[in-house]
Amino acid sequence: MLSPSPFAELDAIVSEAVEEEFGSRATLMPFTQASSQYANPRPDPARPEAEVVGIFSSGPAIDGIAGQARAGASSGPTMITGQSLVFWISAATVEALPWAVRSGDRLRFPDAADPRRYRIAAIRPTDMGDLELMLTED
Repeated sequence: MLSPSPFAELDAIVSEAVEEEFGSRATLMPFTQASSQYANPRPDPARPEAEVVGIFSSGPAIDGIAGQARAGASSGPTMITGQSLVFWISAATVEALPWAVRSGDRLRFPDAADPRRYRIAAIRPTDMGDLELMLTED
């Protein structure tokens, strides 16, 4: 078995320090994949809830719409504004999970004053094994 690279070891140390300083405790709630667009997903009994620590970030987001333009349309670009909700979990946390996180799973923050629950809309893995979970309000 290969030993981790010095960079991977440093990344693990930094990730742990960042989680200690800025981390939020969260509960990952697995849900089944809906069988159709009209079906409601349900909690997945095959995957138990898991407690994790990660970094939650929220901020404004703006993006342009690319596509076909029509004559007489606005000469400026079309922009959409919104909110970016991201929860980052380290490679060590991902590795410790007993199951893989999937789009559609839910996330809640038990220590937060706000009881909102979030849905994982997309997952962005990195080449270091950590995950960025792109969230929407559930």
